[in-house]
Amino acid sequence: MATTIKISQLPPATGALSSSDVVAAVQSGTTVKATVASFGYQPAGAGAVATTVQAKLRQTISVMDFGATGNGTTDDSTAIANAISSLPSTGGTVTFPSGTYKCNISVSRSDVRLVGYGAVLLSNNTDPIVQIYQSGDIVSRVFFEGFKINGNGLNIVGVKIIKATQVNVSNCWIYGCKNHGVQITGDGTGSVTQILVENCRIDASTPATSTAAGISIGGGGVATTVRLWNNYITNYPTSIDDAGVNTVGLGNIYEYATNAVISSAGAGVYIGDWVESGSMYSTNHYLIKDGRTTIISPHGANIANIAQGAAGQFPNKQNRIFVEDLVALGPTMLIDGGIQGYQTAVGGTVYAQAPKTLRGECEISGANTSVAVTFTNAEPTATYYLTATPSTYAGTPAAGSNRITQITKTTAGFTLYIETAPVGGATVRFNWILVR
Repeated sequence: MATTIKISQLPPATGALSSSDVVAAVQSGTTVKATVASFGYQPAGAGAVATTVQAKLRQTISVMDFGATGNGTTDDSTAIANAISSLPSTGGTVTFPSGTYKCNISVSRSDVRLVGYGAVLLSNNTDPIVQIYQSGDIVSRVFFEGFKINGNGLNIVGVKIIKATQVNVSNCWIYGCKNHGVQITGDGTGSVTQILVENCRIDASTPATSTAAGISIGGGGVATTVRLWNNYITNYPTSIDDAGVNTVGLGNIYEYATNAVISSAGAGVYIGDWVESGSMYSTNHYLIKDGRTTIISPHGANIANIAQGAAGQFPNKQNRIFVEDLVALGPTMLIDGGIQGYQTAVGGTVYAQAPKTLRGECEISGANTSVAVTFTNAEPTATYYLTATPSTYAGTPAAGSNRITQITKTTAGFTLYIETAPVGGATVRFNWILVR
């Protein structure tokens, strides 16, 4: 005869298994069935506070607690929604054990962290797969990390962030979405701000639509203070389509873009980004409308256009284009910072302040107090840096003839002035270095 004992009726502090009824049942060989309501749980360590097993388990919520299967065929959307809704008003974490969850997810509350290392979110044909948005309110402090997001080759968005703030998307692999991989936008009544997308791989992995971007910012609404860090974007016609403002991209890699690497109509700043594209050929147009970007092509690249959109748009001449073994460039290269690399057979017109280092020697003799130096090739502007130091002399130059008082610069060259003429047959020589 089986004896069922409700552990909640036993003293929790004792561990709930010291009842004489349990002992008697065990001694008689009777099967004991226990309904767990308040098993005692004592954490180890000084100062640890006793609690119950139930309270301890409820500190972490799994989608499988609410019936999610992760089998790749059952639609787990309702179970996932119920798991998110079960979080207390102060928020918390929802975990996704390893598995494939056919679903779409809507996060419409703040202070939510979804973690899915080993979990795949498979589209159930609803656009988008993941949405962070609450109509009439602003969702904030949402963290989404560790997922593989599979669009299944459909014309849908992977992750869509609408009118939210303080949202992080990190360590995800978003693939198979023919529409945007990540879309960050307002809703016409409010802006989206303080968004971070980091350490993600965003791969269309199927022919994307012509208007799709790996990351789309600001389309359909205002987006401010967006940071993109260390993402890998591939197989999209546009890697980043930025219509917003205050966007910073750092260390991202764009590969196989066929139209535009970065299209930025806002105040984007893209620093140290790396374009490694096997499709840099004459039919492609690499457009950088704003920001400071480094482009590194493969050997033997043939680039039709690299343009900034408007002259003088790059601040502080920070833009740099590095190309290895460039075999053709044309018809126009319009940048402020310049082009560097091993260049051969370069065609087209280049409008650039090319980074360079020049050096030489000049001398002043007799009664002269200045010397003019003319460059072999004129500089594009006179905003280069130039230093000069005395090197050698002949005869006995007058005191002060080795002290430079002024250097005037033009695109054609410069003039160096000294304090006192060497006089007589004396000569003073100066080494000079130009840096752009």
